[in-house]
Amino acid sequence: MTAADQHQDEAMYEDPAFRRSVHTLFDTVWKHLTPRIALAARAGADWHAVSAPFVEMEGSTAVAHVGVIEIPLVLDGTPTTVAGVHAVGTHPEHRKKGHITRLLGRALAHVEERGLATAQLTTASPRVFTPSGFRDLPMTRFEVAPVARSETTLRQLSIHSDADRELLWRLLRHRMPVSHRLGVVEPGWLFVIDEVLASSGFSRLYAADDLDTVVALSLTGDTLTVLDVVARELPPIEELLARVPFDFRRVLLSFCPDRFDTQVIATHPGDADEHLMVRGPYTAGPLYLPPLAHC
Repeated sequence: MTAADQHQDEAMYEDPAFRRSVHTLFDTVWKHLTPRIALAARAGADWHAVSAPFVEMEGSTAVAHVGVIEIPLVLDGTPTTVAGVHAVGTHPEHRKKGHITRLLGRALAHVEERGLATAQLTTASPRVFTPSGFRDLPMTRFEVAPVARSETTLRQLSIHSDADRELLWRLLRHRMPVSHRLGVVEPGWLFVIDEVLASSGFSRLYAADDLDTVVALSLTGDTLTVLDVVARELPPIEELLARVPFDFRRVLLSFCPDRFDTQVIATHPGDADEHLMVRGPYTAGPLYLPPLAHC
């Protein structure tokens, strides 16, 4: 694929009929995706501003899509930009025609033209991507001990609050990566898009105002999962756990905890239906890509 071909795909998004066709494809493959894309844009994270689209058409109908975004990371202490391959899908009535294979070829040619050595994605279907040179890196969650609750508690953020959006964006723009081995330093658009797509808002985000920190949390049964920590200076994980306003017995961290002075008491495999696929150089395990940097 040439740079002119990619420019043509991006320019087609200026055509309202083309964009409607792509959005119809999105909502066929992933329920309620386009309203959440629009909500994330209103919160300051515009999908179309950061994603390079690759689209297969049959007539005037968009039948398959692959997107590429550029994600600043820290890998083994070195700032690195990788290509995030995302929104890979085909309309159910147009599958098994080679659309995704062709689009992945175009997308990876674009990645090489951009000079990016590494591409990554997360998927429940790893076999789709191995023929394109991706390998499956197992992800590991890290268990730490719970702590006694303090009188100071976290407060939940609201996507509808100007002050909460400003707080989150300020911290994202200047955040310290949670890990030297595998940390995220993108300025916030991927974090916000992922949170809105997952929760239709900011329902998993909590502020520790006294620590000038936002933490992303998920509770399943009696297990608390810390998804990410956003701060200029990372506070001790125990101080965040002490402020959690609900009951839990186990704590899992969905990121590499090497920048936190905390003891890992056990490790657990990541979700069976969530594979980190990588093409090119990457850090060695055990590792976990923070969920709000998935694509």
